[in-house]
Amino acid sequence: MKATSRFFQHFVATIISAASAIAATTDLVWDTSAATGVQGGSGSWTTSLTNWTDDGGATRVSWDGAGRSAVFSSGTGVVTVSGEIDISSLAVTSSASSTIGGRTVGYLFNGGIFRFGSERGKIDCELGQTTLQVNSQLTGTGGLQVRSGGADTGSAPWLVLHGDNRELTGGIHMESGLLGIARPEAVGTNVIRLQGQSGIFAPVTHSGIGTGGAVSPTGQLSLQNEIQLEGSNRFRIWGNRTVELNGIITGRGSLRKTGDGTLILSGSAGHKGDTSVEAGILSLGNATLADHSAVHLLTGGEINLAHGEADVVGALTIDGVPKPRGVYHKDNTPQITGPGNLVVTGSLLYDDWLTHHGFVPGSPGTTPGECLDGSGVENALQFFLGGNPRSASDNGVHSAFTKDAAGKDNFLLTIAVPAGVLFSGGPNATASVDGMPFSIQGSTDLDAWTQPVEEVPVQDGGNPNVPAGYSLRSFRLVQEPALNSKGFLRVKPWQAPAKRPNVLLIAVDDLRPWLGVYNPALTVSPNIDRLAASGRTFTRCYANSPTCGASRNSLLYGRRPGRTASDTNNDAVRLTSTNPPHPALPSLFRNHGYRTVAVGKISHYPGGLTGSGWATGPEELPGAWDVSTMPVGPWTTPERAMHGYANGVARQDSGSNALLRPVTQFQTGDDMTYPDGWTAA
Repeated sequence: MKATSRFFQHFVATIISAASAIAATTDLVWDTSAATGVQGGSGSWTTSLTNWTDDGGATRVSWDGAGRSAVFSSGTGVVTVSGEIDISSLAVTSSASSTIGGRTVGYLFNGGIFRFGSERGKIDCELGQTTLQVNSQLTGTGGLQVRSGGADTGSAPWLVLHGDNRELTGGIHMESGLLGIARPEAVGTNVIRLQGQSGIFAPVTHSGIGTGGAVSPTGQLSLQNEIQLEGSNRFRIWGNRTVELNGIITGRGSLRKTGDGTLILSGSAGHKGDTSVEAGILSLGNATLADHSAVHLLTGGEINLAHGEADVVGALTIDGVPKPRGVYHKDNTPQITGPGNLVVTGSLLYDDWLTHHGFVPGSPGTTPGECLDGSGVENALQFFLGGNPRSASDNGVHSAFTKDAAGKDNFLLTIAVPAGVLFSGGPNATASVDGMPFSIQGSTDLDAWTQPVEEVPVQDGGNPNVPAGYSLRSFRLVQEPALNSKGFLRVKPWQAPAKRPNVLLIAVDDLRPWLGVYNPALTVSPNIDRLAASGRTFTRCYANSPTCGASRNSLLYGRRPGRTASDTNNDAVRLTSTNPPHPALPSLFRNHGYRTVAVGKISHYPGGLTGSGWATGPEELPGAWDVSTMPVGPWTTPERAMHGYANGVARQDSGSNALLRPVTQFQTGDDMTYPDGWTAA
């Protein structure tokens, strides 16, 4: 396989040619009958029996040792393995199946030992349509690479490991599909690496077949293994069964919990990608979800925050609907149980990418549709591919791989994308990051980009330098290109909308008209004076209400106080938002594509939270802000900062002594002496 790195501006790559593949000469095909052709089925596997062929069944030979690949291309049944079998790979391509011990399988391997040696062993049942179950022991120091099916469809083919494989070391590498784990010994102490489009289903109960007996009749399984995630990976737990993972979860990929059973993560859930609960229960023992990741809950799925702590995440969706910034727990979200909280910050990966490269989000040139480095490639696309906006030559990780062979894999496009991004199906593989859509599109003529595209296990060709926080993903055309034909793939970026003006609203409490623009003798305010000189100055000022919350509620909802009993007190915004007459002003902007940011006191509660110290939820104005924050400095909470005197002292510190609460205070110091300096900074 060779790598090519030259692309058109939108990263289009071309299939140059394709030639017929040549079968490997090291394959021996399972053949248990002297009849014409290859006849699979039950039989014994020893080093002496002639149950193999390498010429289509014309001649039957014995298994002759290491370096050989065993292929089961037809039939179904039980294979009894005797003694130690040296082998490099095991593949089942037959689609036949039978019921063995109450389970529908293609082939079942009992007894004996498969020795993979120092090279990485391989087991492949992806091309078959039934389950492959290995009760035999696996040994070797190079680890095991697995290709099976069922990761996305939830159906066979699967690989089930049931033997005592504690002498297998070097890791278990799931290239594709689902791995069934019948008992802890089946995976030993190996690190399990899920490469995307793969996953685990467990526990698998067995009765009267194979070796090692059955797992607990309650269907419980506890594993100590470290599990590394790349791409999107499914953990399927059936029925009333429970799987507990005590090892750490690492990697840049995402975790999808499916099946009606329970998955308990007692170790640290340190993966960088998203976490989805599509069915059953996912229980978290530690508050370690990535701060910028998203949690997705679907109907029938439940997340149990058993840790009892606040776990910060970037986003939360329920049945595909994004939830606003805030604190979510069992009392306000039916699909959350346990004593913990999810704190949704609404932070944007795009802004973090800009900041990482030294740019201030919102500054000139930083919108997704612009280009900071002059390369002509939009900021949005460079961000999606992990590029550097300070370098016109670094537009992100993108490589095409071609090989001279027939089949769909003769051309692949591999790109780096933010870790944990989920691609949807359909004609194009489409993903959304921070609300910006991206799609992988296919074509055969560079005109109509309508050829179906699918994601496949990553093939990187040794591609180095994947940025932190990104992971590699590979795509191909669904339709197999004809020989000597052409095909194209491209990454289609988000399209920037027409530019719109920014809107700035400054809300000030208890200021009175003490500004230089009104009377220079009252105060020195050169910055506000310059702003006033550039616009319109109102010389008659009115208050909608003599109390803070009601007055701000009137501005935010655009109507006079007194319509209801709830809009005339300091809790007016919070109470009105429970049954709003129409969207609040920031919600209206947000619903029309603006990013809304509140700093300090815009509604009654600075920072927009109404809980203890005004530092925790619930939100005062749900769904209105992308970001709402209150810098608190030495005052420690928004409530103390709003009632703050100089240098971290709060009104609450005076107790019942009114003399310690002066009506006005003047103290010499820098901008950070008083809370408004922290807000302005």
